[in-house]
Amino acid sequence: MKKPVRVGGIIILALAAFWVWWSVASNYDVGFISGTYIFRNSVTKCILYLRPDGTFSQELNSEGGTQNAQGHWIRYGEAHVEFSNEFLNLPGEELDAAGHAHGQFEKR
Repeated sequence: MKKPVRVGGIIILALAAFWVWWSVASNYDVGFISGTYIFRNSVTKCILYLRPDGTFSQELNSEGGTQNAQGHWIRYGEAHVEFSNEFLNLPGEELDAAGHAHGQFEKR
């Protein structure tokens, strides 16, 4: 009688562990995406602050000086965001037909 109980306990424990892992791994809500992001290359540094209320502020430093912007962002899909037209584009960034920048977030 002990072996079936042990096997059942192991199955329940494995399902609980999977549920915990899944709830963390699949969480791309606004609270997860919000935060400070820094992009840097040899000539450009961009600091992006995403707030949970759907607003952002951005500071872009390049050889031409410093620019600041504030606007809105929305999350769509699992881990994608769209920025309002106030977003300062980075060199080589592609925009959609409406002129909006997009981003994708991935967990590591």
